[in-house]
Amino acid sequence: MPESVLEWLIRDQLTFAPMVSFALLFVASGLLPLPRSFLCVLAGTMFGASVDMALLAIACCNLGAAFAFILARGLLSQRLQHALDRRPRLRIIADAMDAESWRFMALCRFGLPVAAFFQNYVFGLSRIKFWPYLVVSIVFTTPQTLLFFYMGSLGRHALLNDWSSAGRAITAAIALLSTLAILFLITRRMRSLLVEREKQLAAN
Repeated sequence: MPESVLEWLIRDQLTFAPMVSFALLFVASGLLPLPRSFLCVLAGTMFGASVDMALLAIACCNLGAAFAFILARGLLSQRLQHALDRRPRLRIIADAMDAESWRFMALCRFGLPVAAFFQNYVFGLSRIKFWPYLVVSIVFTTPQTLLFFYMGSLGRHALLNDWSSAGRAITAAIALLSTLAILFLITRRMRSLLVEREKQLAAN
């Protein structure tokens, strides 16, 4: 690791400019194919376990999700409907969303193997109302956001060799593995639900 990078990490870099830059990137991740998970890990690595940055990420990611939802209901509605017709898997998600409402959306936010910005547009084409959509999005994307921030902060500690105790490292590893296990189980369940839905449509 170059000394200049280590020195940069050691210095307090959570200033106005990087916060604004990350805020714009987090908003954009709700509208464009920018990986929110990577941005969270990067922010955690750069700034550590910063509560301010984590709250900023949660707020801005969901602001982008709200913008995508509104666009899907209005300006981009017809184009997105045509796109769904060309992608059966996304059409299945939209249909399942209409059938299960917020419960299905909650599972999707936790572990659906579809990019978040795609989900935002698809949910905008469903019958869910805006405020329930926004509340569910905030509640069920927050755990993932915090997890990725925590992963980034662990990476920062590893780069700086800044472990205050062995117990801290063990506790961090257990918490991380437990959360990843939960996400894996939810993702597997979501895959099985989509497969079942595809079989039902094929049978009809």
